[in-house]
Amino acid sequence: MSIVHKLAWMAVRKVAGNPRVQARAIDAVRAADKGMEKVAEKTVDAVTTATTASPAKNAIKKADDTMTRAADKVAEIASSKDPAREVGRALGKLFSDK
Repeated sequence: MSIVHKLAWMAVRKVAGNPRVQARAIDAVRAADKGMEKVAEKTVDAVTTATTASPAKNAIKKADDTMTRAADKVAEIASSKDPAREVGRALGKLFSDK
């Protein structure tokens, strides 16, 4: 390790070992945790309100139905016109005994 690296590491260890620094770090983590809980509660409330309100609920349902139909079409096209599948079928016919 370089001397600068060792000195920096020793300084970090010394600061981290200070009880006042540890107490302030704990307070900071608790404050951040409370803030995150408030944001989570607001998000849950907003989502609940959006899904129970009829215009928003209808819009969400319509978007979900549209995405489901689009996914079904993509799956249908992929399964019927997949080049690898077609090559496999051709090779199967070529090497079959029939």
